[in-house]
Amino acid sequence: MKFRRTTIALLPLLAIAAFWITASAQHPPAAQESPWATRAPAASATGATSQVKVLHPEASITPAQRAFAKKYVEAVDAQDNAKMRALIPNDTLKCFDQSRQPFLDAWIQKQFRRQIPANNQLSVIALPPDNYKPTKMATFPMRATHLFAFESKIDDGSTITINQAVGQEAGVWYLTVPCPTAAGLERFAKIQKLRAVSRERADLAYTKLKEPVKSQLLALIAKHDNASAWRLCVQSLHVDIMTAQAVVDKLAAEKKTD
Repeated sequence: MKFRRTTIALLPLLAIAAFWITASAQHPPAAQESPWATRAPAASATGATSQVKVLHPEASITPAQRAFAKKYVEAVDAQDNAKMRALIPNDTLKCFDQSRQPFLDAWIQKQFRRQIPANNQLSVIALPPDNYKPTKMATFPMRATHLFAFESKIDDGSTITINQAVGQEAGVWYLTVPCPTAAGLERFAKIQKLRAVSRERADLAYTKLKEPVKSQLLALIAKHDNASAWRLCVQSLHVDIMTAQAVVDKLAAEKKTD
């Protein structure tokens, strides 16, 4: 029997746009890719080929790594902003002045989009030293040195893996959070405006959500397969991807309160 594997990268990205990091071979895998490899760009038209950086899980996990992973899972499960902020190093938090605070708030809220079951299997993968270099959109007050991969089985027997970039400061493990530049903040503001419009469109689209599509979406949400739920929304409701994401978020929120 073949089991489906879904990988979700909870890296320094804000939804599907990944707007403050330029895509390149230097960055960790995106959602739906194996957590064990970073894919390089495809070969160019000139015939030049790219290499693939293979990332292997470490043979052993330290007690400190397990303790930090447990705190992260508890913060996600509780959807507790204070607990999540406590996992961010002070030097990184200093970056978030009044102008950057909404960016951090959005980053924290993104961590709560997907729950991590307590019975997850943890893997720790060392990242290449050239990851997380400063870009036009963001800097990294603390460099990510490792990827924590939380793998869990869900009801249909398939697996889901949620990745989180982490690093150490003074020997203590913390979450790696990007600090947006002026260009990054400008891009963030534009994305937020687009998301506000998408939420308004989602409210209208939600009223048109009928069976069997609604039940199909709920089934996909229960399996943590949001990517398929977004595609189904786009195809069935004839909306754009950001509106589809807002519809799925709205449906998932209502499901939690049932």
